[in-house]
Amino acid sequence: VSGVADLRIYTLDGRLVRVLATEGRQPGAWSVPWDGRDDAGRRIASGTYVAQLKVGDQRVTTKLSCIK
Repeated sequence: VSGVADLRIYTLDGRLVRVLATEGRQPGAWSVPWDGRDDAGRRIASGTYVAQLKVGDQRVTTKLSCIK
């Protein structure tokens, strides 16, 4: 699916931590690096987070663990 890829990281209670991608993408494999910081540049705490990727009308959600 091509279109605008919107990749966001949230806390488990739904607070937005970081917006990692909001740009057009072509079908295929691609990666988005994340330095473990929030949108204000602060390091996130150890814990579980939710990553949500939206492309077009498709959405994928997965849990991430940050261990320091």
